[in-house]
Amino acid sequence: MLACAAAATSACSGGDVTQPSGLSAAESVADPAREPAEDPSNHSASGSSGASGAGPASSSSAAPSAPPTIPPPSSAPPTIPPADQAALAAYKHYYETIYTLGTPSAQQVRTAFAPYAEKHVIDNWVAVFAQFAADGTRPSGQVTFGAIQVSVTAGTATVYECRDATTETMSKVSTGELVSHGSPGMRIDSQLNLGGDGRWRITSSGVQPNGC
Repeated sequence: MLACAAAATSACSGGDVTQPSGLSAAESVADPAREPAEDPSNHSASGSSGASGAGPASSSSAAPSAPPTIPPPSSAPPTIPPADQAALAAYKHYYETIYTLGTPSAQQVRTAFAPYAEKHVIDNWVAVFAQFAADGTRPSGQVTFGAIQVSVTAGTATVYECRDATTETMSKVSTGELVSHGSPGMRIDSQLNLGGDGRWRITSSGVQPNGC
């Protein structure tokens, strides 16, 4: 699913997905949806070794804290504090952008993602969309956001989401035939940084196709 590709921001774990939440291996030229239609979103893009398609993960001796428990997609999203709304808006625009591009040129991809993602994530999406073009496929469908939690500290934000990504699909350009779709329990853990221009941008995004 594209989310994974999107995970381009990251890498998908626990599934054969390659980003838009749609994409799975996130963002490393992975193919967004990947539950055979009988799936993009992972849509995430990055060049990381693991889950977040945003680039190599930094090493640290401290053990990472466990992410919060997120309600399943069917649950009502929690209220997001006003101070965290800007980071959440950037996160949503990032994923929505995947499904507005169709069959874009490399420059169109860069222009579209520039307000919402850091350069290494955008570079990954350029490669992902080039692979889509080579395969004769494109992202289709739309994002249906699920339960989301946002945590902001100084210039860093973490967004956790449990999403039903079955509405995020990949289709053949020539016929419109559905090729794949995202999973119903897609877990997405994304990191955003606040830039000097006042914009929040995705720097990594980890996707688990059936993580919630």
